[in-house]
Amino acid sequence: MLYAITLLQNMHIIIIDKLYGANMKNIVDYKNIHKGKRCFIVGNGPSVKIEDLDVLHENNEICFGFNTVFRVFDRTKWRPTYYCVADPHFISEMGKTIAALPIEDIFFLKWPKRFYPDNVHVVNFDKQVFYPNLPEFSEDISKVAYWGGCVVYDLGFQLSYFMGFSEVYVIGIDNTYINAAIDTRNHFIDNYFEDIDNFSFKVPWTERRAMENTLGYRKAEHFSRTHGFRIYNATRGGAVKEFERVNFDDLFSKK
Repeated sequence: MLYAITLLQNMHIIIIDKLYGANMKNIVDYKNIHKGKRCFIVGNGPSVKIEDLDVLHENNEICFGFNTVFRVFDRTKWRPTYYCVADPHFISEMGKTIAALPIEDIFFLKWPKRFYPDNVHVVNFDKQVFYPNLPEFSEDISKVAYWGGCVVYDLGFQLSYFMGFSEVYVIGIDNTYINAAIDTRNHFIDNYFEDIDNFSFKVPWTERRAMENTLGYRKAEHFSRTHGFRIYNATRGGAVKEFERVNFDDLFSKK
């Protein structure tokens, strides 16, 4: 029995469900589309300020946004260039709403028995259990993305590498969860989980969950340094130490 459990934990669970008609034909076209440029990966941690989003908008920065960040669109002109969703519960409950946003490039991870609108790019997903080791990092996300603990890793980092960015700046990856994920102190969006009813979001955050994120960040940092691009942490505060720190404001005053 113990052998069976160990075997299951180390299996690569590759989710490819052709019955639901996911459209992947265009993902390969994004290969090196932004070669040599910089981008911003905007996490949803509590350190993010609406003013930061306004600065990104005013400077026409290429940005990645995630999950229910659309809920701040009424407070800023900023919109992510690339909108990404990884969690199956967000896809089930909010997928149609997100797909209807006036954003051209939307990426969802592929899960079985989910309906995907035609205008969404769907990425095949290998949800291998990597803890306590480092996750894998995809060199070709048009074929598969690997799980790394959070959507920033699953789609943000792996897509930004595939698109050819040489500098990737992250903000809002605090990794300082309080109580359960659903606690409003964990995100800069008060109604982040509104209309998403899933028990797992109500379970107290564990040290393992935080460590899974950390292992993903550690892998991304190592991969970036060995594959010709860099990831910088421009988050205001937070607990992430894996990436070189930079000051968000300085990125614009020196531009």
